[in-house]
Amino acid sequence: MSLASDLDRFANKVKGRTRRIVQIAREEVQRSIVEGSSITGAPGQPVQFGALKGSWVPRFLGPHLWQTSTPLAYGPVIEDLIGRFGAITIRSVVGGGHSVKLTRAGWQGIEDHGDLLAAVYG
Repeated sequence: MSLASDLDRFANKVKGRTRRIVQIAREEVQRSIVEGSSITGAPGQPVQFGALKGSWVPRFLGPHLWQTSTPLAYGPVIEDLIGRFGAITIRSVVGGGHSVKLTRAGWQGIEDHGDLLAAVYG
């Protein structure tokens, strides 16, 4: 065993762990926005099923960069709880507004969660 081979092995381990952390984080962001999350405090979408819930899709922008969004025109209305004529009220037994904002605000928790799981499960 040489120092070079030890460094290569370590670099590969770090790359693999980084990929796993990114994958875990992407999955948690998706779950937080759609279903809600105790990690971020996001309530999830205010529907049990349907077009809005299924419309949130991750789009990869780079190796460690992605964007989760919905193409539905009313997605931002549900997120912001503001419609054409002002504030709206959602009367749903599940979910609520501001899931994207709360997911972004809870990013450190998602990062810590991904790091922990990657350390435990490789």
